[in-house]
Amino acid sequence: MTDEHRALLAHLFRRAGFGARKADLDAYASKDYSTAVEDLVAPALRKQNSSALLTQETGEPLLQPALSDVQKGWLGSMIASASPLAERMTLFLSNHFVAAYQAPNVDAAALVAHHSIIRKHALGSFAELAHAMIDDKAQSCYLNNERNRAAKPNENLGRELMELFMLGSGTYSERDVKETARALTGYTLVTPAPGMRKKLVFDKTLHDAGPKTILGVTSNFTPHGVVDLFLSQPTSRRFIAQKLVAHFVGPDPGGTLAGTVASSLARNWRFDDALRTIFYSQQFRATSARQALPKSPAEYVAGLMRALGRTEVHEGVSYMAQAGQTLFRPPSVVGWPTGKRMLGPGAVLARYNAASAFARIHATNPSANAPSGLALAPWMEALGLTSLSQPTIDALNAYLAATARNTTAVRTAGLITVLASSPDFNLS
Repeated sequence: MTDEHRALLAHLFRRAGFGARKADLDAYASKDYSTAVEDLVAPALRKQNSSALLTQETGEPLLQPALSDVQKGWLGSMIASASPLAERMTLFLSNHFVAAYQAPNVDAAALVAHHSIIRKHALGSFAELAHAMIDDKAQSCYLNNERNRAAKPNENLGRELMELFMLGSGTYSERDVKETARALTGYTLVTPAPGMRKKLVFDKTLHDAGPKTILGVTSNFTPHGVVDLFLSQPTSRRFIAQKLVAHFVGPDPGGTLAGTVASSLARNWRFDDALRTIFYSQQFRATSARQALPKSPAEYVAGLMRALGRTEVHEGVSYMAQAGQTLFRPPSVVGWPTGKRMLGPGAVLARYNAASAFARIHATNPSANAPSGLALAPWMEALGLTSLSQPTIDALNAYLAATARNTTAVRTAGLITVLASSPDFNLS
């Protein structure tokens, strides 16, 4: 395998998963780039069992899960999944169709169900996912749609459905918001039996069945009817394409790639087709695109733990939160910040602390899936780094020179910390 082929594969696995491990790159050393893309995108690879989110570390089922348990379960899925792109898309879509912990109705169990729906469609149909979100308890209750009544419409879900979930800002009017709120009436919470958790149901007697005019179209819109209307809009395809390109590629001068991705979505709204368009594009494959996007705290922590073969998910969730991303608790319906907004001084310090902590853990209790010793090349391979910037090389040389009298274990932990704290590892 040429150095360029390995570098391109590393770029693909950084963006389409949580980092490029040596085993990943070795597995495709003699295969075409297209083979790696197809293996990542193919829906058949989605083997992750979402019920893992409802288990303790011992594997015992949790009938009433605590938020901390499902947070650890989600990180565990990111670390261990055999389908990294499906897991990466689950993270991306959880920051698109945003719902956050709000007891009692948006509890841990409701969020697990929300998360499981997203994972089910992560490499499938955006259209099916959008329809599923309308019936989802966590999504509805987070945006007060269980209170939406014909006599007193609630605009929260309708507004966010247009602005954040399906159309984008500047594509609708305030009248469209009010009429969409009417279309979304009818959902309510019921208790199936004494002692059981409340369930979201559609009650047609609570729905406004009258005509509504939305985006210039007049009809007796139902909740799913208004979703279909939004899905039919070219602005919707463009909006989703732009978000996918921004996440997986970065800046898109002139919106050329987003236009191509929108065209692929126009065929059948399939995420896998859109992702193929992205990963095969020259814009994605260009050397200038590599290690150019800041990792989110989840990408950083999950990638670090995967590289070191660590399973200490309690610590991982804690460091992720310190860096600005508390799983299942985004700060608002807009979701977690992205890009450089996640790299403030406190967040960078939290990443350094995570790198230092897991490096020390590895030095005292090494995983069989990670290297040992001070040789640089194996550690670069473990962390998916096919090259290093000169400042990182200088920092490594300075560290090793200054610690020459320390034990190998201490120096190894320091070497890992320097590498994992470097811009080279913090950027994907």
